Amino acid sequence: MTPAGPVVRDGEIAALTGLRACAALWVLLFHVWGAAIPRRMTLELAGWTLDFTPFFSIGWAGVQVFFVLSGFLLALPFVDGYEGRRGRPRTGPYLARRCVRVLPAYYLQLAVLLWLAWQLDGHLAIAGLGDLLGYLAMGFLPEPLGVPMLNGVWWTLPIEFSFYLALPLLAPLLHRQRRWLLLPLALAAMIGWRWATIAVWAAELPPGGRFHLGYQLPGSLDSFALGMAAALLLRSRAGNWLAAAAPRRELLTGAGLVLAVGLLYWMHFNYRAYWTPAAITFLWTPLFSLASAALVLAAAAGSTTLGRLLGSRPLHYLGTISYGIYLWHNPILRWLKDAPVPFEGYALWWLLPACLAATVLVAALSWHWLERPLLARVGAWLAGHR
Repeated sequence: MTPAGPVVRDGEIAALTGLRACAALWVLLFHVWGAAIPRRMTLELAGWTLDFTPFFSIGWAGVQVFFVLSGFLLALPFVDGYEGRRGRPRTGPYLARRCVRVLPAYYLQLAVLLWLAWQLDGHLAIAGLGDLLGYLAMGFLPEPLGVPMLNGVWWTLPIEFSFYLALPLLAPLLHRQRRWLLLPLALAAMIGWRWATIAVWAAELPPGGRFHLGYQLPGSLDSFALGMAAALLLRSRAGNWLAAAAPRRELLTGAGLVLAVGLLYWMHFNYRAYWTPAAITFLWTPLFSLASAALVLAAAAGSTTLGRLLGSRPLHYLGTISYGIYLWHNPILRWLKDAPVPFEGYALWWLLPACLAATVLVAALSWHWLERPLLARVGAWLAGHR
């Protein structure tokens, strides 16, 4: 790390881990706001009414931030391999690490939710071998294509895992001679998939099915590809140009934030057109992912603003356990909402701290007792067989 570089903690860029925490907490906030009966969130200031509702109502966009981060962080070793900075990642060890990062925590939650359903309702949520295989393979497509979700956030898991499987096939596009093809191909694939979802399959889908099916790969490839493009820029002359002067990094940070905020309000006021043959369906996620990629690139290049905002130890820890936060907040929220409470008034003000505290506790237990030990064991095993 150079004096102008990013703060690195525990082998990670602290600001990027903090950004992952913010993405998970943003999704949590969105679901709590929805569970508390959605309403406008305004603030009266000096005679002006400031409407902050988009920061609550579009909190699902935290998923896009996750996708961009995954594209960036997983592409970096491949970029370095093609540039000769290190050996290229081998597919077997790469997939082993990805599997152990995602599957054990998910399988644990699946077992817990199935056990609770049996204890509370006296029935097994899995109807047969087909359902069991569907859950093990994370086959969460709109019914009747996939299995029912016991947790509403599970629909994103096959998207992320599909990208893990696709990355070794996409990696040749990171080569210096082919990288110009990366974004055009990703955008074309996204547009084609979403158009088919809207124009061809929509009549066969249940309510909300367009959203869930349209986001499956390749429908979200634009977000991952923009993260990959940010990795290419970091290792290029553009990355050196950013790292050489603090004002450039802060300008990129400001541009990313302004674009992201503008897009939140665009979606908030035009969400009814989303997943119809309208421009917002094909432009919003690429533009929001571009804003996210700008922030990721600025943070990785050493933005002081992002380092101070996102690089604190509490956010770094929350980012470390963010997968557990993402997995567990929704079932915990449902249980809290159904529980008898002595509070009156708008439920958001007690649901939010209660859900956050319980979720962080469960996520921390999952990380320290399951996820981290397994990651360490698999890492040691792979190092011993390198």
